[in-house]
Amino acid sequence: MANYQEISSFIWRVCDDELRGLFKAHEYGEIILPFVVLRRLDCLLEPQKDEVVELYHELKTQIEDPSPIIKKKTGLNFYNHSEYDLSRLKSDSTNLKINFPNYIRGYSDNVLQILDNFQLRQAGREAVEEQ
Repeated sequence: MANYQEISSFIWRVCDDELRGLFKAHEYGEIILPFVVLRRLDCLLEPQKDEVVELYHELKTQIEDPSPIIKKKTGLNFYNHSEYDLSRLKSDSTNLKINFPNYIRGYSDNVLQILDNFQLRQAGREAVEEQ
């Protein structure tokens, strides 16, 4: 249980350092959970990220919906065809206003539905506009 406390404390310290001024303290949870989900998705996609991007660009001109082929190839029920992941977004932070929406739109429809429930697109837009 001590490990859980340490992780929780660490996350809230990071929020205080990074989100202060962009969001009110009571809004941190609305940002943290979706970004934890995005990070987890990125971790699952990471080993095949570049391959999926290449496959998507190859297939999108040939067939209407490349999703089934990509999902079968990766063995996952979702994918992201964007050139970006959270690490790549961070390394090009000056273009976040353009790149973050491209990153989000790159997810397969099933993930976009989840992100819409989080209202992450709106929160992300607000955070990027504040910069």
